[in-house]
Amino acid sequence: MRQNRAMMSTDTLEKIVSMDCVQSAPKDDPITLCWLGGEVMALPIETLIAYRDVIHRIAPHARNRLVTNLFSLTHEQIKFIKETFFSIETTYAAGMKMSLDGSEEKYQHRFKRNLKKLADEGILCHVNVELNDKTIEAGVDHIIELARETGQKCWEFDISIKFDQVLEKGVQVNDYLYADDVPMTVSYKQWADYIIQFIRDRNKEMKELGIRIGFIDSCFSKDNDPFFNTMKTHVYLTFNPNGDVLGAPVFSALHPIFYGNIHQNSEKEILNHPTKLKHTAYEHVGRFHHEACYHCEFFTECKGGFSCVPITDGSGECVGMKSVRSYIEAYRTEFAKHPNVLWNPSLGELPNLTFDELER
Repeated sequence: MRQNRAMMSTDTLEKIVSMDCVQSAPKDDPITLCWLGGEVMALPIETLIAYRDVIHRIAPHARNRLVTNLFSLTHEQIKFIKETFFSIETTYAAGMKMSLDGSEEKYQHRFKRNLKKLADEGILCHVNVELNDKTIEAGVDHIIELARETGQKCWEFDISIKFDQVLEKGVQVNDYLYADDVPMTVSYKQWADYIIQFIRDRNKEMKELGIRIGFIDSCFSKDNDPFFNTMKTHVYLTFNPNGDVLGAPVFSALHPIFYGNIHQNSEKEILNHPTKLKHTAYEHVGRFHHEACYHCEFFTECKGGFSCVPITDGSGECVGMKSVRSYIEAYRTEFAKHPNVLWNPSLGELPNLTFDELER
């Protein structure tokens, strides 16, 4: 809950995993339980084992996913991760992240060390790169070198929200009780230009290192994979330690958007809470009447993008990153014509050059 150090009780966890929507999930499409905070791995290992025992006893079919900042990672914790989680993810930024004593240098050192430690143990970690101004200033080579140094291959680029402002000033909610106008650290145009630079200048290195970037993959495959699980209110719930229930975890400190409390409300009341229904309506209907989306050829792919920020921000780009998708369509066309060519639109078509020739 960002501003307190509450830990979820095993009683609260038991109530959550005993819900019919958890118990009735088919075995071939099991429910996923994401452990996040705060920092999960800052809890005593005995507490983590107690949580796992509750889940194994009541919902043994559930899959567990860990979200961690990787600041601390002991051998005992690595053993627990291997035994417990099918997936692990973390968040990275080139700046504005620091240790408890305020050191960015210490944070960077320990993060990279522990990310590599996971790779050395054979654990694939999904790294969500927060594209704040510091990360963009560091450039695309910074992420390539980070991937090379740590051995991790699965990366994502996330929009960066100014949570300090959210906590200090709060946010406005719209007619659907949805906080869709949170402040961001960079413009959509800066975000899109960074991604295009990645594709244009570092495609070869990505292939050599086996790097996969979720947003780029979804653009190429034309799949809709919403950021932060927004647009998934109909199938996604977040529980605070005290049992409060909400949709996307980015809203965990904003009280107008809660759906009830697991100790005070029935499952039916939570799943049919008027605010939850309004959020679902906003994500799947209300926000699609924006003029930037109405005639867009990529609308069926992005569905308007990340739903808790504005569709447009005045930068000339939209949250669905239309310029990135347009670039990829041009890239796709040229690659189909010349599959052995590294196409760079700034140099024009290069139909007779192979990768080796381009290097020479």
